[in-house]
Amino acid sequence: MNDNLKSLFFEEAKELLSELESVLLQLEKNSEDNELIDRAFRALHTLKGSGGMFGFNEVSMFVHKIEAVYDKIRSKELSINHDIIRDTLRSLDIITYMLEVPTEKHFQDIADAVLDITTKFNSYCNLIEEKSIGEQVSKPKPIEKRKTYKIKFKPNDYLMLQGHNVLSLINEIVSLGKAIVVTKFHTIPDFDEFNPELLYTEWLILLNTDASLDAIKDIFIFVESDADLRIKKLSDENLLNYDFIIHILTQHLLQNNDITAKDIETINQQFNLNISESKELREKIITEKKLNYLNRLNKK
Repeated sequence: MNDNLKSLFFEEAKELLSELESVLLQLEKNSEDNELIDRAFRALHTLKGSGGMFGFNEVSMFVHKIEAVYDKIRSKELSINHDIIRDTLRSLDIITYMLEVPTEKHFQDIADAVLDITTKFNSYCNLIEEKSIGEQVSKPKPIEKRKTYKIKFKPNDYLMLQGHNVLSLINEIVSLGKAIVVTKFHTIPDFDEFNPELLYTEWLILLNTDASLDAIKDIFIFVESDADLRIKKLSDENLLNYDFIIHILTQHLLQNNDITAKDIETINQQFNLNISESKELREKIITEKKLNYLNRLNKK
């Protein structure tokens, strides 16, 4: 990484950690202050995103565990308490160490501390599920329905020179659910005009997830001004419901620059089977339809 960019990240991380420490100390005195909770969440979210984009994946993954708890607190699913504040303050020292000490020494020096904090924050999230049977019956938690989104992401040519880790963004999107990711290279110039320091690729992604549209947009929050980003909900249903349909959709994306909800629904309808049919017959029909569809696709 460019030393100047690394320096800028360290400076930003130091400011965020200082902000977090200040907010946490205030929360110890006033744990019901929603503004303080929002400030803590935003600082964690920014630190996670910046860490991932600048290649500090260990920091990003570690902060993600903590951020998830504060997201629950912010949405009133969990109440902040002394233990959460204490363990968050402990995590700030671990993050500082991760930033200041070479990665190869992390496992040797702070593995136990990282495991302890990660386990505790996982347990805080699990507290939400440990409700009495009576409470579960009287206040059932709504199940988030998985939706299918189309994401077109065309970063500007200079994005990676600005220190952003594009693959980290793609990996974070994929972690939200089941996804098809196709990389498009048709914008690469001729050899004489090619600059190896520039980014000539774009991505077309189909994502099936129970995450909200805002959660998807948040992943791109630091690069949206430097990219052509289009996120569209294709369906309130899971359109990526069969592995062989995912294969067919991938072929479609490789041969086209776009895909619509109608395209996907047409493909799904072509393979719509009666669940009462025997397993053997269903598999036979699926195989025949898959071959017929691929043959038609290859003739186009």
